[in-house]
Amino acid sequence: IGTKLLKEKFNMTTSHFIIVDDTIPASRLVSMENEISNVKGVSSMLAYDMFVGTSIPDSIVPDDVIDIVKQNGRQVMLVNSIYEASTDECNSQVEEIENIIHKYTDGDHFGYITGEGALYKDLIETTKVDFTVTSAISIIAVFIVIAVVFKSLSIPFILVLSIEVAIWINQGISTIFGSAIPFIAPTVISCIQLGATVDYAILLTSRFKEELAKGQSRTAAMFKAANESVRSVFQSAMLFFFATFGVYLVCSISIVKSICAMLARGSIISALVIVFFVAPLLLLCEKLIAKTSRGWKSSDVKDEPITAFAVPPKKDEEFDEETSFTEFSFSDDDGEDE
Repeated sequence: IGTKLLKEKFNMTTSHFIIVDDTIPASRLVSMENEISNVKGVSSMLAYDMFVGTSIPDSIVPDDVIDIVKQNGRQVMLVNSIYEASTDECNSQVEEIENIIHKYTDGDHFGYITGEGALYKDLIETTKVDFTVTSAISIIAVFIVIAVVFKSLSIPFILVLSIEVAIWINQGISTIFGSAIPFIAPTVISCIQLGATVDYAILLTSRFKEELAKGQSRTAAMFKAANESVRSVFQSAMLFFFATFGVYLVCSISIVKSICAMLARGSIISALVIVFFVAPLLLLCEKLIAKTSRGWKSSDVKDEPITAFAVPPKKDEEFDEETSFTEFSFSDDDGEDE
């Protein structure tokens, strides 16, 4: 809420703090400050030399004022940015300001940038490798579990690939519509959506396997498996959706709202991918699955077209002229045959 108010009233969202040596000449600092002020996204900048000037010595400035910006041989400057921390725009801005600071401090003086934006940038760079490893471990773990359960080498590829497609679609929607994604969102979404929605695919695959074992054709087995699994898949997806969407509605923390919104959307996307992508893919790859799976009973029954509705009989049928009423016997009131 505070960040939103700063954005609306003062056009500032994130504040950077620049710490430099107090021994740097004032004229050089002023040049650096002017260059930083012209960086894209910088709304304002506060620095000692910008207000006092280079011609006024520190000896005539009250100590209380100097102590605010200068202590222990260091000087602090404040830079206000219109970008939110952890976004690509803010990270690029921090990097550009760092280059300017290094340009004016060289190797003879001390200078660096800190603050929320700089800390988030360092955190992203530090945890980038950790997040990649975490996602890889999650995928490998789910792959192994599915391979052991189905005793198959091909089924884990199909199911994990399907959920990953749903995850990519989920993240792609945010990119297409220009929504800001927290730096931890891709990893959190990948792990949670993979673990929570792979059950949908396992349910459908298990039902397909059971129907094949009963001797049904591939098409009939998938048709029945899909009919019996779709309701359970969408019930689970809707429970997951409402649980995460409720947090999105009531929470005021931007990172939590963003992650919950993506999780809610991801549950629906995963359910749709299972129904419209996994089912046809299992049917198409059934012969490959049978060859690479242990205990998978493939049916030899010829596939027949399946219609969702019975074909109604024709209303206008030709009258068979050879049919004779004399072929039927009628009884009179006395019970005698004519």
